[in-house]
Amino acid sequence: MDQSFVVLPKQQQQQQQQQRSGAPPPRPHSVKAGAMEDSFVVLPPPAASVYNSAADVAHLQPSPTRATTSGFHSTITILNRAFEIATAQTQVDHPLCLECMRVLSDKLDKELEDVNTDIKAYEACLHRFEGEPRNLLTEADFLREKLKIEEEERKLEAAIQETEKQCTQVTAELKELELKSNRFKELEERYWHEFNNFQFQLISHQTDLDDTHLSSDVKNGSFEECDIFNGRWVRDDTKPLYRVGSCPYIDRDFDCHLNKRPDDEYVKWKWQPFGCEIPSLNATDFLERLRGKKLVFVGDSLNRNMWESLDYNCTIDFVSSPFLVRESSITGKNGSVETLRLDLMDKTTSMYHDADVLVFNTGHWWTHEKTSRGEDYYQEGDHVYPRLKVLDAYIRALSTWARWVDENIDINKTQVIFRGYSVTHFKGGQWNSGGKCHKETEPIFNSSHLTKYPTKMRAFDNVLREMKNPVIYLNISRLTDYRKDGHPSIYRMEYKSVEEQIAAVRSQDCSHWCLPGVPDTWNELLYASLLKVGRGSWKI
Repeated sequence: MDQSFVVLPKQQQQQQQQQRSGAPPPRPHSVKAGAMEDSFVVLPPPAASVYNSAADVAHLQPSPTRATTSGFHSTITILNRAFEIATAQTQVDHPLCLECMRVLSDKLDKELEDVNTDIKAYEACLHRFEGEPRNLLTEADFLREKLKIEEEERKLEAAIQETEKQCTQVTAELKELELKSNRFKELEERYWHEFNNFQFQLISHQTDLDDTHLSSDVKNGSFEECDIFNGRWVRDDTKPLYRVGSCPYIDRDFDCHLNKRPDDEYVKWKWQPFGCEIPSLNATDFLERLRGKKLVFVGDSLNRNMWESLDYNCTIDFVSSPFLVRESSITGKNGSVETLRLDLMDKTTSMYHDADVLVFNTGHWWTHEKTSRGEDYYQEGDHVYPRLKVLDAYIRALSTWARWVDENIDINKTQVIFRGYSVTHFKGGQWNSGGKCHKETEPIFNSSHLTKYPTKMRAFDNVLREMKNPVIYLNISRLTDYRKDGHPSIYRMEYKSVEEQIAAVRSQDCSHWCLPGVPDTWNELLYASLLKVGRGSWKI
C-alpha cells in the first residue's frame, strides 16, 4: 500500500455505519493532535500517486535558467493527473477533509508555479533561438551548390584519369630508359674492350721498343749492371696496366676499388730505377715464354698478393707455406703440443719441386706472437728449444730452405727466385694492437723517412751468399717502404653497417696491398729479372 498521508476521517465513516444500523450516535468529542493517526484513513492509490509523481518531478526538475521541453511536459502530465484525482474525489461518498484539500491545493499551486517558470524559460529559449542568425539555403541556392559539387567531382575524376595516363607514360619512359641503360652498358663494355685492346697493342708496341732498347742495353752492359731495385716512384697516368675493378681473379680482400676505396691515385705510380729503364710487363710475351712450363709461388699471403697480380687463367700456382719449414706436433706431459721443425721443409714440396719457375717468400709470420713467443715451439730433430729468439729460428729455417734448394733443384730446368720482405706501415700499433694506415693517399718521397733495412733481409743476404745454386733475389723491401698509400687499410670488404666500419677502423690491413697496385710492380721486376738472367726461354 502507498504510504500517503492524504486520508479520510474515521469519525464520518462510523456515523454513517451507525445510521444504517439504527444505533444511537456517540457523543461528540474533539480530535486532539495525538489522536490524528486514529481519526484518518489512508487515501486510495489514485490520490496518493499525485504526491509520488510530484516528488519524482521535483527531483528531476531542471533549474529555471535551463529550459527543457522534457521538464515542461512532465509538469503538464502531473497537473493532468491531479485534475483526474480531484474529479474522481467529487464522485466518492466521502470527500477529502479540509486539511487534505489544503495540502493538495498547496502542492498544486507549487506545481503550477513551477510550470509557469518552465513556460517562461522555454519561451525565452525559443526567443533566443529565433534571434540567432541562420544560413538557410533557398532551393535555388541548394541546386547551385549541388551543381558546383558535381562539377568538382567531374574535375577530380578527370584529374585522376590524367594522372593515370601520366603514370602510364612515365612507366613507358622508365622502360625505355632501362633499355637505353642496358644498351649504354653494352656500349661501355664494348668501349672498354676496345680500349683494353688498344692499350694492349700500345703496350705491346712499347714493349717491342723497350725490348729493342733492352737488347741494346744488354749489349752495352748497362741493363745487366743496373740495380733495378734501387730507384724511386714517379707519377705515371698510364697506370695501371689493367682497368681498376676489371680483373675477376683478384681476391676480394685486395680489391680496394670494389670495396669502395674513394681515391685511385695509388695505382698511378711507376717504379723508376736509377740509371736504367725496366721493360714494361708484356703479358703476351710473358705467357709465351711460360708455354708448356709451370710457375709456382710458395709462401705466405703476400706471395698470394703477387700471384693474383699475375694470374691470367693459366697454370700459375700458389702454394701456401708461410714458414717454408714444417709445422708439426709432439706429445708432451700436457698432451699434443704444436711445434715448428726448423730442420725440415714443409710437406708441400712435392707440389712444386718440378716447377720451371719457383718464387719463394717468408717473413711476415716470423713474429713473437705467431710463434708462441718462442717458448717450447721450435724443434730440431727430437730437441724442442725451451726458448729461442725469432730471428735465430728464422735463420735456421732459411738455412734449411737453402739446403733443400741446393740438394733438390735442377738448375738446368728450374729458376729459383726469393722475394724479399714487404715492409708494413702500421702507425700507433701493430696488426693486432690498433695500428693504422687509413687515409694515406701518396707515397713517401723523402728517403730519410724510410725505416731501416729489415733485419730478416740482412740475415737472408748471409744465407744467400752460402748457397751453391743461383737464386734471383727480388729485393723489394726498399721500394715497398715508400708506398704507405698502397695498403687496403679499412677497405678489405664493403661494409654494410656502422658497426662493421668501426670494427674495420680498429683492425686495419697495413701489410697486404691493393690490386691493381704495388704487387704489379713486383711482377714487372720479376719479368725484368728473368729477362736479365736470360736463361732458357727467357733469353732475349
